[in-house]
Amino acid sequence: MSRNAFSKISHQSIKTRAKAIKDFASESMKNVVKGNLQLENLRKAVFPISMRIFNFQESVTFLLDSEAQIKSMHHKVAFADEVLVASEELDFYTSFMLCKFYVLEKFILQCL
Repeated sequence: MSRNAFSKISHQSIKTRAKAIKDFASESMKNVVKGNLQLENLRKAVFPISMRIFNFQESVTFLLDSEAQIKSMHHKVAFADEVLVASEELDFYTSFMLCKFYVLEKFILQCL
């Protein structure tokens, strides 16, 4: 996916949505670390969050294209540059979902 994926969205709208996603993802990560967020809710949240920026097809494409990046970083999740969680502390699937947040956030910030 490239910057062209955002061609129909205004620059300000991208910034607003990116900030909302970063804030939500960062808060979700903190809650997971504290044990306050149910894993099932986190899993359900990943795809809808991507859809706040992309349409359905773009969301599917983005998450599939991110697969290699996600797999390469599954052993640890760096999040919002302030939280580090080893996969030993979370099951693999949860780590995988958190990586999707991380990849999405990094991609959005590169496009701003």
